[in-house]
Amino acid sequence: MANIAFKSQQKYNKFLEGKQLSFLNEGSEARCYLSQKDGLVYKNLLDCTKVFTEHDTQDVITKDKINLPSYAFPIDLFTNKQLVWGYTSEFIKNDLFDEKNMATIKGFLKIDL
Repeated sequence: MANIAFKSQQKYNKFLEGKQLSFLNEGSEARCYLSQKDGLVYKNLLDCTKVFTEHDTQDVITKDKINLPSYAFPIDLFTNKQLVWGYTSEFIKNDLFDEKNMATIKGFLKIDL
C-alpha cells in the first residue's frame, strides 16, 4: 500500500479531478467514485480519520491505525499530516456473487490477498 501525502485539500481535490471520476454510491463512511482513467474505486471519506499521534514517527501505516470498519483491500492511501482523507481499492462488480448462493465467489480470484 502506498501512502500519498497532500499538503492541502485543494491539491487533493486537483489530484482527484485528474482521475475522471464517476459517482458510484455513498455509504456511512465515504463517497465512492470509479475512475475512468485507471479503473480504480476512489473512496473519499466523509469524516477524516486520525491515524497518527503527535509523537508517532513511523513511516508505515498499518490497518490497525485506521479506524474504518469497511477498510478492505486498500491500494493507495491519501493523507494529510495525521489524517486519512481517502483511499483507492479495486472495482468489484456486483455480479461476482451467485444470486442463489451468496457464499459462491466468482470473481475474487483476481484479488491479490
